[in-house]
Amino acid sequence: MEKGLINMTTEEIYKKYEYFIDIVYKKFSFLNLDKSYYRKLVFNIIEKSKVKCDNETLYHVYVQEKIEEVLFVQVSRLLNDKIKSFLMLSNYIKLTFEKPATYSYATLYLKKISELFTGANYFPDPDLIIKLINENTKFSRAIEVVVENHIKDIENGTIASLFDETIDLMIQVYCEFNKINGKNDIKMGGISDLYTKDAVGAYLNEISDVSLLTDQEQKKYGYMLLDGSEVARQKLIEGNLHLVVAIAAKYISFGMPFGDLIQDGNEGLLRAVNRYDVRKGYRFSTYAAWWITCKIRRALDINIYRHNKLNPVSLSEMVKIDGDTELGETLVDESSIDDANYIKAALTN
Repeated sequence: MEKGLINMTTEEIYKKYEYFIDIVYKKFSFLNLDKSYYRKLVFNIIEKSKVKCDNETLYHVYVQEKIEEVLFVQVSRLLNDKIKSFLMLSNYIKLTFEKPATYSYATLYLKKISELFTGANYFPDPDLIIKLINENTKFSRAIEVVVENHIKDIENGTIASLFDETIDLMIQVYCEFNKINGKNDIKMGGISDLYTKDAVGAYLNEISDVSLLTDQEQKKYGYMLLDGSEVARQKLIEGNLHLVVAIAAKYISFGMPFGDLIQDGNEGLLRAVNRYDVRKGYRFSTYAAWWITCKIRRALDINIYRHNKLNPVSLSEMVKIDGDTELGETLVDESSIDDANYIKAALTN
């Protein structure tokens, strides 16, 4: 008769489920984890988890999930590091984008990157995606193939209904670089009708007379911005307040007041103005839309966390270089996984 989990040593449990443990190791191979370090991590998890799951049939699933939770914490840390995020994603693309970018493989590759971001509870930094488009030919080629197959959807403004938000924004930026124009109407009428008497209604009325900027005006003010023009900065902000409202309106049903969504979106707009570089070739409105969306989504994740007192939930779950960069070392901070706080957080259920 076999021992129960509670009576088995950590080494025995590791060997019993080594096949499943190695599956996770391969899944996160882009982190360049040292095998002995990974083994130590798994031992820590096994020691703390065997009393929480005594079902031997399901135990490998439980351990796999816990390992992934800890590693996704590290992925999230790396994604929020300006330099390491690019190195990690370059390595991920190198290992993942193995086949020629036919349409089926191109869409699969972009979905894998989107899933990686979801697992790490991360909405991408626009500048990171722009850098990948500029410097990673495999990534850029995958988007190009998808764009070529959906050119009519892009021109008609229906592309957003076919992909998740992350992929849609990748496509938008690629189209900007390649002068592919799509339909991107901002409609305020229906929104204004919903808010007439409160502070939000007053704000909507206040900005209703502000004209949208043309592409030529965005470019003009973008170059003025390089010289530190406060007038240009103000024009870019005022000319995109409608854009903030239109994006915020998409998230009205997710539990935050519309006014708060607009405020967070405006903070994203200000960040976009402070970081915009017209010389990179994309319109300010596209760059701003990404930062506005990013800020609103992060605010919603924090709101969900506060109200449910759970680990932050990815909003996407609710709504349904050339790739030759050699890292030469483990990307993660190995000492951090030894920290009992990370292990405890991963095992708390």
